[in-house]
Amino acid sequence: MYGNESLTAQAFTLTHELGHILLQATGITGPRSARYRGKTVEGWCDRFSAAFLMPVEFIEMFFGQIPPRPHSEIADADLTRLAKMLGVSAHAMLVRLVQLKYVKASYYWEVKKAQFDLEDGRFKQFGRAKYYGSRYRSSFGDLYTGLVIEAWSTGRIDRHNAAEYLGIKNPSHLQDIRDRFADK
Repeated sequence: MYGNESLTAQAFTLTHELGHILLQATGITGPRSARYRGKTVEGWCDRFSAAFLMPVEFIEMFFGQIPPRPHSEIADADLTRLAKMLGVSAHAMLVRLVQLKYVKASYYWEVKKAQFDLEDGRFKQFGRAKYYGSRYRSSFGDLYTGLVIEAWSTGRIDRHNAAEYLGIKNPSHLQDIRDRFADK
């Protein structure tokens, strides 16, 4: 899973990726943007994940039938209680309620979105390494990791090769490993 995501976000990501497997279709990575929203496979996988984690039948048991017109808001206590029952974040729960038309989209965008973004920005990972590269240090050992970092630092190999030798998909993480390698 992704170390920078909460456990509830990891569950959503995992079921989203399951959607890709079911479709036998790859997807794009990176932040969600207008380009992302235009990808039908990504949208399907998001909807699959939401339906898998937050089934409409369960939501109807809690809130009743979908109203003829969406409500203008939802009480935080109700949102939080239902999210906890389903093991998802309040953010994901509200997005699902908007998707199902229990709540107006304007409530999400104008009232809650900024709050959720602030909470996401404050999220601290617990029980994880201080820096990304420590898992490579742990799996390859100090000697091997040190040799790769030294070869890269002295110009014997380039950044791409160093990343390849350490099994890193994103070469930008190499600088973090080099900067903190001596720290224990």
